[in-house]
Amino acid sequence: MKRLLLCLFLGFTLLFSACAHKHSFGDIKTTEPNCSLNGYKYRICSSCKEVEYIESISALGHKVDEYFNDIRFQTSYAYCTECGLRLSDGEYEPPAEIDRLYIYGVPEGSMIPVDVTYFDGETEYKIYGSISKDGNESNAYAKKDYDIYLFADSGRTEPFLMNPDAALSTYDKFALKSEYADKSASRNLTASALWSAVIATRDEIDKNLAILPGYGADAGFPVLFYTNNNYKGIYNLCKPNDETLFGIDDPETQAIIYTFPFFGTFDFRYQKSSDRYVPCQIIFPENEDAAEIAKQRFLDFCNFVLTSDDSTFKAQIGDMLDVDAAIDYLICIYAFGADSNIDLFCNWVTYDGKKWIPSMYNLTHTFGINESGEYLPAKDVVSPAVSEGKLLSGTDNALWEKLCRNFSDDIYERYRDLRKSVLNAENIKAVFEGNASKISDEIYLSEFDEYPEKHYFSGKYDAQSVYEWSQERFAILDAVLLK
Repeated sequence: MKRLLLCLFLGFTLLFSACAHKHSFGDIKTTEPNCSLNGYKYRICSSCKEVEYIESISALGHKVDEYFNDIRFQTSYAYCTECGLRLSDGEYEPPAEIDRLYIYGVPEGSMIPVDVTYFDGETEYKIYGSISKDGNESNAYAKKDYDIYLFADSGRTEPFLMNPDAALSTYDKFALKSEYADKSASRNLTASALWSAVIATRDEIDKNLAILPGYGADAGFPVLFYTNNNYKGIYNLCKPNDETLFGIDDPETQAIIYTFPFFGTFDFRYQKSSDRYVPCQIIFPENEDAAEIAKQRFLDFCNFVLTSDDSTFKAQIGDMLDVDAAIDYLICIYAFGADSNIDLFCNWVTYDGKKWIPSMYNLTHTFGINESGEYLPAKDVVSPAVSEGKLLSGTDNALWEKLCRNFSDDIYERYRDLRKSVLNAENIKAVFEGNASKISDEIYLSEFDEYPEKHYFSGKYDAQSVYEWSQERFAILDAVLLK
């Protein structure tokens, strides 16, 4: 009986199974292909809904009008015009208008040995180097400054001399400046070029400065900088701030004293007013005994400035200070809106151990920005004034105050001459445009994307804004100094 029931069950099961495979398909339907998915022709059984695929139609593929370079990640991307998908299958082409610097190494210690690759558009250099973080003002920024030394051998004993641009001479050491607060990355180079031009118009230039390219002013050009293939942004590759900048090599009489913000270390301070001091670094000489002598010579000069009465100052200051250079320095502070350089970022140079020459350096916070990258109106930077017939510097620095009181006629005359030549808004705009033109819009965007906070810096980075700021600035100065 059980066997009979089992046979009947199996028979009915086979009967119904056979009926299930007799599909009743409807009309053929089509799913159109898109960019990435195949299309199909198919039909569906009306009873069991089984799908029968008849034909597969290949995906159409993405359509692209234009590929774009992602400078940060060194890839090429595009967006499909049909579906909007971002594609990264293009061939990356680095920007042709700007040099690139790559370093590879393990970030350990204060002086890091690195392998260096440099592309200047025509030549590829594969050399060795050592790099260190510049521990001065960039400590306050998300983007650091560096000093880089180049070598021809892996032991890093034989210097490698390179001249990658006409703006520089041949060096084996360079300063990599982040220009973090300046969205344009062009202010320092612009102001430095103008400072050099101002020196060039001076009637009497110290003979040691006169033979130097740029008269000891900073110079450089923008590069794209990568560390271990990680994008660091736009940097300016500049002359090193050392004895080579001023052609100095005699530790007996020659020296460079650099004033810079206090970030935990300095060699000494000088007193600029009754209760204010300025930190200093001895750039040259390096020998401890010679450096101590240079320090004392500079302090003797500073003490004379601070303590002398006006008549003594006017009679004797020319023996200790290049007065013409100091007047130019003060005028450029006013014209550039370089409040940071009133006390800081000054290279004090002596060739004979007696007379000191001030030279402007690190002119980033100029033409309408402060140290935080925010816009600074022309009326809000330091300006001279006249009170009771006396020219006042607007600063709390004894040197600039006494210079204004005792050499006001010389300042008026020099300002008038410079306004006719180097210092006019049109010239400043032209120099700025020349520097900014080396940086394309896509390169600027890569910088802002790497440091997204810079999108919100209010400081301007176009030439027209710098021109308008300079016009406002000169209107203020002309009212005081065009006597």
